[in-house]
Amino acid sequence: MNRLWVKRIGVTAALWAVLCVVAAIIGSRPRPLLLGAGLLAVAAVTWLVSDLAAQAEMVSWDAGYQPYQRVRGDDVRVRRLLHLLQDTSHPETFTRDVHPLLVELVDDRLDTRYGVDRHEHPQAARQLLGEDLLAFVTTPPPARASADPRYLSTILTRIESL
Repeated sequence: MNRLWVKRIGVTAALWAVLCVVAAIIGSRPRPLLLGAGLLAVAAVTWLVSDLAAQAEMVSWDAGYQPYQRVRGDDVRVRRLLHLLQDTSHPETFTRDVHPLLVELVDDRLDTRYGVDRHEHPQAARQLLGEDLLAFVTTPPPARASADPRYLSTILTRIESL
């Protein structure tokens, strides 16, 4: 038999004997078998908890979770805009796809930075946008101007400076 079990049984037997003697001294007429069964039940539960606790390992919930770090320009609209600007094979692409997307970016920038809705507060929007960007937002430029990279660069720089 294992030393641990010999020690456990010895301590339980000694505790049972002490309880029986103490109960006899105070005159409560102990029932040794009933007292032994109760003490054995308590000891068994204690041993079980002790053995299970010894086998348990500390759990580390630190699994190296890294939240998603958005990179600058990681906006779906910006990625779509980049894709559309790279596809210059169709001149109507700018008027149909790029211009509305740029207008949406301007409106979003006005709303998030200044709390201005271009349709509800046209005067405030006019002051913030300036005449050149306001003209771009209200009417799409001709196909010739939209194909000019310098013109697009000017418009994009103006949108970024909002």
